[in-house]
Amino acid sequence: MPLERERKMSLKENVKGYFLSFIPFITWLPHYSLSKARSDFVAGLTVGLMVVPQGLAYASIAGLDEQYGLYSAFMGCFVYVFMGTAKDITLGPTAIMSLMTASNSDQVDGKTLPDHAIFLTFMAGVIQLGMGVLRLGFVVDFIAYPVISGFTSAAAITIGFGQVKNLFGLHGVRRPFIHAVHDTFANIDKTIAADVLLGVVCITSILLLKRLKEKNDKSKSTIGKTLWFLGTARNALVVALAAVFVYALLETNTVDACVKDPVSINRWCFNIVGTINSTFPKVAPPPLRHDTLEHDKLMKGAVVIALIGYLESIAIGKAFARQNRYEVDASQELVAIGSGNIVSSFFRSYPITGSFSRTAVNAASGVCTPMGGVVTGTVVILALEFLTGLFKYIPKAALASIIISSVVTMIKYKVPISIFKVSLVDLLPFTVSFLGSLLLGIEEGVGIAVGVNILYVLYFSARPGNKLLAPKLSRSLNMNNDDCGEFETVKYSDDVVSRMPGGVMIVQAGSSLLYPGASDLSQTLLDVQTSSHCPVLILDCHKVHYIDFTAVLKIVDVVHELNKRGTVFVIAGANSVVEQRMHRIGVGPHVNIMPDVVTALRFALDSVAKKTAVGKGGLNGEGEGEGE
Repeated sequence: MPLERERKMSLKENVKGYFLSFIPFITWLPHYSLSKARSDFVAGLTVGLMVVPQGLAYASIAGLDEQYGLYSAFMGCFVYVFMGTAKDITLGPTAIMSLMTASNSDQVDGKTLPDHAIFLTFMAGVIQLGMGVLRLGFVVDFIAYPVISGFTSAAAITIGFGQVKNLFGLHGVRRPFIHAVHDTFANIDKTIAADVLLGVVCITSILLLKRLKEKNDKSKSTIGKTLWFLGTARNALVVALAAVFVYALLETNTVDACVKDPVSINRWCFNIVGTINSTFPKVAPPPLRHDTLEHDKLMKGAVVIALIGYLESIAIGKAFARQNRYEVDASQELVAIGSGNIVSSFFRSYPITGSFSRTAVNAASGVCTPMGGVVTGTVVILALEFLTGLFKYIPKAALASIIISSVVTMIKYKVPISIFKVSLVDLLPFTVSFLGSLLLGIEEGVGIAVGVNILYVLYFSARPGNKLLAPKLSRSLNMNNDDCGEFETVKYSDDVVSRMPGGVMIVQAGSSLLYPGASDLSQTLLDVQTSSHCPVLILDCHKVHYIDFTAVLKIVDVVHELNKRGTVFVIAGANSVVEQRMHRIGVGPHVNIMPDVVTALRFALDSVAKKTAVGKGGLNGEGEGEGE
């Protein structure tokens, strides 16, 4: 009875621990202090000033009205406080999530249907949450770095070029990259000079303020910290000044606001945001009913958004965790991001994830815990309640300048050069990802590139690089010396056979033995025996960490074939898993298993010597563990 009670208590504790692991908040809250609260307040306020103009700008990438960028910028911050494991990450709208929302939703008059964007948020969150609960975070490991880099660069170019229309004051420019390029150049004669001039000034100001921030990153002086803060809040500062400037010109009738379809082109007007919804979003369940075609398209988009969103966030989280020396739970991050998306969808948000730029600012501002997200979310809510009346005067060229200056750094122009230097074959998935995402669309490009990369992985799994081993030419082989085991990989030749003592051949398995590579290994073993007529064949398995059922069966076939040919088969360096599975399949009595290649070679030479001395036609049946 005590043992049974102890087991029940242990099970209860395990279940309790499992569910508590989904709320990391309870592990750091008891240690929260006033000094941490001060740091979190400063960091949260700084990020809040950054996310408001970013949210307004990113909404235009998503094809939604500007207020949707703010709707997407606060609930994720609140949820992540309770469920996130990275103190630096801040959830909210990002350029890539905005682009993917637009590309996976239907458009009406150039605008994304809000119901589709909200549905994508909810379903992406459900998928992420499910993956997190089932600890499936490893799935994104199948998306290789070249694929990610190609897709990110293509997305940055698509996003950046998509904002040229707002920088030039153009209308009627379609969203897909190829169409955007065509329409932009086709309408270039309709450029609004005032928008271009203001946009260039804004971009220049943002870049100068960014440089100012970088120069004062480690400054301890009051002036240095002030300049750093101004550089950090550069987006808000530039947008505010641009809005004040345009407001002054409009109120004094110096210039007019641009009309969408003018009878004649006015080069000296400003395209402004205009009136936006100034209320807190209505809390309501996400719209889940769509017709079959819409539902299928949205579900496919939700899967891609869930994976890319998680990939974007976990890459940021791990980078800052290494930098600041703490641990990130990858599966719990899936739970946190998924929960953030699900809750945000009730507040009319489009898909959110971790933002690199805001996370970097959060970390640089000295955030101590995820509690900084409460301040950031509060700033966004206050902006929604009290500042939206002023947003109408924000020039679209100023928002475009924020996006263009942000996405330029996302273009990985150095990556293909590095890939070329290291592995030419990895240029293929990068190129496919880049061109596919740019010309066909994000989902198609990433999907094709991942498929190419998986084929690449499967090829090397099926051809793991099994090698012949031979003693190094620079050393004489002394089997009485414990330091005799210096070997090198070689290609098969008559010279190699002559170098091998007693004609014994050694094949080294290139990696773990799984079914794709099992046939290649068995064929290699039989080809070596056929060519060399070796009396003993050794399989070096020290690189084999795992072997599956198909591979075991292939080795059984090899053993039986070698027995027919009168060749002794020896396995060297097998770990306990490989050895146990060989015995379980019933091949143990027919195979000699040795701890390492040197011991196997000594055994082989002894076997050859006995065969020569006795003059028998076969070696099987001699000694414990030898073949029949």
